[in-house]
Amino acid sequence: MKKITFFITVLLTTIHFVNAQQTTVTSFNTLIKSNHNFGITNPLINATTPSPMTYDPSQVDALGAAFSIDYTNEPGTTGFDGYPSGTVGGFKVSGTYYPGNVAACGMPVQIKDLTHNLRFNWKTSQENISAGAKWWATINVIFDNGTANSEPDPTTRDYDLVIQNVSYENDDFTDRGPTNPSGSQYWYFAREKTGIDPVTNLKPLKFFEIYIDGVLYKFAVRYKFFTASSGTKSDKVHLKFIPLDNIKMPYFDHSLKKFIDCTKDYIQYIDLPETADEIILAHQKVALDDLWIKSISAGYEVYLGSMTLRNDYFYTTIDNTAPDALTNLSGVNQSGEAVLNWDASTNPALDTSTLYRSENGGPYSVIASDLRTNTYTDNTVSNQNYSYYVTATDRSYQESMASNIVNVNFSSSSLVSTTFTTVDDAHVRIGSNAGDNYGSTGNMQLRETTNIDGTRQAFLKFDLSSIDNVVSAVLRLRNTGANTGTVDLNRVANDSWFENTITWNNQPDIGDKIGTYQFDAIGNFDMDVTTYVNLEIQGDKIVSFALNNASAFMTVSSKDSTTDPAPQLIVVYNQGTTLAVKEFSESDIVVYPNPTSSKVNFTIKNPDLKTGTVEVFDSLGRLVQQSRILNSNMSLELNGLPGIYFVKIKNGVRILTKRVIKQ
Repeated sequence: MKKITFFITVLLTTIHFVNAQQTTVTSFNTLIKSNHNFGITNPLINATTPSPMTYDPSQVDALGAAFSIDYTNEPGTTGFDGYPSGTVGGFKVSGTYYPGNVAACGMPVQIKDLTHNLRFNWKTSQENISAGAKWWATINVIFDNGTANSEPDPTTRDYDLVIQNVSYENDDFTDRGPTNPSGSQYWYFAREKTGIDPVTNLKPLKFFEIYIDGVLYKFAVRYKFFTASSGTKSDKVHLKFIPLDNIKMPYFDHSLKKFIDCTKDYIQYIDLPETADEIILAHQKVALDDLWIKSISAGYEVYLGSMTLRNDYFYTTIDNTAPDALTNLSGVNQSGEAVLNWDASTNPALDTSTLYRSENGGPYSVIASDLRTNTYTDNTVSNQNYSYYVTATDRSYQESMASNIVNVNFSSSSLVSTTFTTVDDAHVRIGSNAGDNYGSTGNMQLRETTNIDGTRQAFLKFDLSSIDNVVSAVLRLRNTGANTGTVDLNRVANDSWFENTITWNNQPDIGDKIGTYQFDAIGNFDMDVTTYVNLEIQGDKIVSFALNNASAFMTVSSKDSTTDPAPQLIVVYNQGTTLAVKEFSESDIVVYPNPTSSKVNFTIKNPDLKTGTVEVFDSLGRLVQQSRILNSNMSLELNGLPGIYFVKIKNGVRILTKRVIKQ
């Protein structure tokens, strides 16, 4: 994630910003960082009573377009004085326009190509405010319908977007139609489609919402129109996000796309007929796909009084990194509900969590999203067995990898799917490297060659001491290299080796071959190891494998990798009987033949022809086929590749899951 190293610096330096080494801005526009496209604008420097703007040039990388301005309005004036601001992106100074640096700040970018990865980061502060002072803090997004690197032309701008942070006073949230304009301007707020606010006698506001550190903040969304004739500078739609109750945001670190999407989506909430000129104009102007986002400016509209106003920091973040997986998910059956807890994330950009659930080894689906706590109670359970995992989503809507999986059982049916990762893994190498240990590397190398130093093979160890009654086991490895080919997987009876001491010279004996498997470039590949795991589970429940005879040079991610998943053993096991309820008998349902080459037949006593279903899952718990129960005798063609499948028959309130092997 670009700019992430700056965030810590911001926290350390903002407090001391006032006392840092300062440079005074003595021109209207000042370019303070050309390669990051940071600039600041002080239209007040040449006023009769100057309002000096300062910035710390040594902190531009960390704080972006940060500044402090000691504002004093012109004597005898009460109107708008100017917009002292910091800018990220395209910037003009001394007659030269500097287009945005896309790699550094994410702009210029067309709306159609904008993603949630581009976030704006802004913190403001104010002090020494005189009585009766008038000002407000805003962000302005600059759009243009020209080319990527052309200077924006304000006379042809169709669409303006302003995000307000805080103002000297609360805003009036009433509508002003064309018969009651404010000068040449009038506006409508987005409102709910039903209900009446008893105070305003209008429909309630349709709020735009964001969260900051778990706290909800609401904005009213205002669409402003102009009485100017078509084709003039004011022939546009002006969008403004206004905070409810004038509550100041502690900071922004949010997706720009989230705000832009809202301006288009909320047109439907303007309380006007669809045929109104304003609605038609909004659809013609707002957030058009081909508009270029050239830059973003953050600062203050200043009117009256004296005060010190600051951009404590202002920059954009290009975040392409998903958050870390959440950890230590736990779940218990508490009074017939699944109570789930996990460790809170320390990632400052984390926004929400999403909880996934699987029923009786079936596919996972979302049961709760937009969670902002690290606990959840699932009260939608029945007499089944459930597996859960949770993911984290950051403010760029990037989802993390899954947490650990937990199982919560509510029935006598105990088919459970769980994933183990290696407790030890390492590769060894022949020849002059035969005494070297590679147990801490992030990947394991495999190669079979006549080169005296070239051959490499890998060892994996899993601890299955927490389970019994294995129904299926699949070994999943991640090939991180670009080669394709085959590799042998073998049994290893001796589990006394450890990753931090194993070498070619002291490696355990390699046993019988389990199989030869095809691997593709950069991706996962799975190997059915059910038979071998079932044998090992009867002993010490420690399972070791060897990978060797690779037909091409191959790298497999290890548990020490920081970028790719560790080797996994995906196990379906049975905690008890497969009956869903006590009165259910396997004699009620007969499944045959098993094993089968293609077709599986069912004989079902007293079939439920209204709601009964047959579902087929592969060995990883993915739903691959399903059908309704049509009569007492029916057949189902297994369309997948040879392997292990689970056939789940729901007949009324009864459920039976059978393991079927396709040869």
